[in-house]
Amino acid sequence: MKLNEKSQFLFKPEYAYGKLGCLNRVPPDSEVLFEIELMEIINSAAATSFQNLPPDQQKQFAFPYVLKEKDLYSKNVTAAIREYNTAVGKLEMAHMEDYDDQEKQQELLLLLYTNLLVCYTKIEEPRRACVNFNKINEIVRGTDIQISAKCFYNNAKCLRMLGDFALAKKRLDKAYKLEPKNPEILAEMVALEEEQKKYKKKRRYAYGMLGCLNRVPPDSEVLFEIKLIEIIDFAAATSFQNLPPDQQKQFAFVYDYCLALCAKGKDLY
Repeated sequence: MKLNEKSQFLFKPEYAYGKLGCLNRVPPDSEVLFEIELMEIINSAAATSFQNLPPDQQKQFAFPYVLKEKDLYSKNVTAAIREYNTAVGKLEMAHMEDYDDQEKQQELLLLLYTNLLVCYTKIEEPRRACVNFNKINEIVRGTDIQISAKCFYNNAKCLRMLGDFALAKKRLDKAYKLEPKNPEILAEMVALEEEQKKYKKKRRYAYGMLGCLNRVPPDSEVLFEIKLIEIIDFAAATSFQNLPPDQQKQFAFVYDYCLALCAKGKDLY
């Protein structure tokens, strides 16, 4: 195949998904047609040889290895994370001879940190994603480089997962200013608003705005540990109260027992 060429490949079931198929996507024993486009050609032999060099020589030739790893996300997220982190480690240790090389190093690190941010967000590891966003912030600080809407969006998504709704809103507003018509950003705005509503609703079910003096601060989430001590047929006890007085006298012990439980602080609902 030539660069930018598209080809179609028809695979028999034994070379595709076999007898099991792919759940909800490819039926069992199905032929599969793939359309493949050659997007880029990289000298992977040189990149592979790089890994066999001594560490002091790797520092001088980090760029080929990083270029090999820069577009792995579409293949396998977990594998991509592993390779991106390896590439970051190699590049951070690399010795740059001049200012042009340093600029290229920072450019590639920015790309790798962005890829890691996206990957960690994808697999819902928000803390690690935020670490990479902070590294992006460090690179662009004091420069003319602008953080992309993609970075702000993914960081906002992670902050929402961590419950930092205020900062998530700020990040999302910046993403929206850069790409106001991006459907993913608009959808995240809706998700953030709904998450905040759920959070406020949970707080109302606890101690609310006043809290509990000397015990629970205002607007606090509260964790209760509940132990089931006893199970009682309260449906029968409730029905008892609807009986005529003469029939209640025959089953008065049930009502007395319920009152006794109330006195001990147990709930009847």
